[in-house]
Amino acid sequence: MPFYNMDLSVKKDIMVTERYHLEFSSIFTNVFNHNQMFDPGNPGLVIGEPDNWGALSGQVNNPRKIELDLRVRF
Repeated sequence: MPFYNMDLSVKKDIMVTERYHLEFSSIFTNVFNHNQMFDPGNPGLVIGEPDNWGALSGQVNNPRKIELDLRVRF
């Protein structure tokens, strides 16, 4: 079963003066925050515990992460 994340990156360069620039960037990983769970049979299918059969025990991917960056160039 394939797993996927949608990532997004935005960058803006702002010229303050002829010498000074501001560079703003943002990086979003897993922008839609899709929750992708472990396969119910893996890892650790324990036959002696029928109450836990088919239970989704954890998340495969990472939750949404946002990074913001501001740089001054001169």
